Amino acid sequence: MKRWFKRNAVALVAVAVLTPTTIAVTFSTEWSSYLSTRATQPVEVAEGRTAEFDGTEWRVTRTERVSSDSRAGVEAGLPAGSDLVMVTVEVNPGNATTEDESSFCTVRLGEYEGSGDTATRSWGDATFAAIDYRNPAGVESGCSPDIIEPYVFISTFVIADDASDNLGVQLEIPDRLPQYLLLRL
Repeated sequence: MKRWFKRNAVALVAVAVLTPTTIAVTFSTEWSSYLSTRATQPVEVAEGRTAEFDGTEWRVTRTERVSSDSRAGVEAGLPAGSDLVMVTVEVNPGNATTEDESSFCTVRLGEYEGSGDTATRSWGDATFAAIDYRNPAGVESGCSPDIIEPYVFISTFVIADDASDNLGVQLEIPDRLPQYLLLRL
């Protein structure tokens, strides 16, 4: 048995070195591809400030939180133990022309601990949720790539009622990933 190990020592060392190296190289390229399509690099903007991101100006102008046990919450048909958060965002597409498109984005609401930029919990837009709240007529419910003039949208989120007030809107634009805009509320 010892002689077999001695005869095959070079091959065994090669297998011991090359197998983990091959696995590491394979997974590192896959991992970097995965990370480049995920929102992992926030561009943080303080509450009430205007941000320029992807050639467009963004600003949160109003935030309203409605409890499920309030009159408005009952009228909206909110589930027990939840709150409805409505975030109004002004969008100025900048120099977009009729041939251009303004930015399309995905909007999420995140809850943060302290001044960190990693959400401990997040919620997707509830525009199509089974609640009885609708935006006012003529107001968008999210980013619209077809609008090249300044506009306003209201994103709605149904969140847990124990969520803190340390919230932020995450605007993810596919062409800018892994960067995303984090507008603090």
